[in-house]
Amino acid sequence: MAPLRCSLVGAVLALCLACGDSTAPALQPSPPPTTVPPPAPPPPGTPTPATMNGFVWGHVVDSTGVCLHGGTVEIVGGPGAGRISRQPDGCDAWDYVGFTFDSLPVGATVTLHASARGHGSEDRQVAVQNGGYPVQFVLLPE
Repeated sequence: MAPLRCSLVGAVLALCLACGDSTAPALQPSPPPTTVPPPAPPPPGTPTPATMNGFVWGHVVDSTGVCLHGGTVEIVGGPGAGRISRQPDGCDAWDYVGFTFDSLPVGATVTLHASARGHGSEDRQVAVQNGGYPVQFVLLPE
């Protein structure tokens, strides 16, 4: 049995060597990777993509929930710093009429400062959202 096994292995080996392609080219190393230059800047006058804007709105109320006459909110930090919004005298805490800051970049954080005559003040940081972010400042009498 052993001579048959040896001759079978020898025949397979001879067949494999006979099927080889001696004219195949030798393997060559890969060329080094090429570097891609950075994209060219857009030509002057090309509009930049618009950023998505959101808004912040709300009320300045007393501890009973009544809108405070002369309630004022100012953006003191973040995009729009220095903008001031005064809520109207006909403000109603159950209505959408109050202070508003629009055209703020969505995702930005703004610091708001609320005040009203005869009451304390309050600062609060809020994130600007696309659908608006309601803020209610409750100011206590001084």
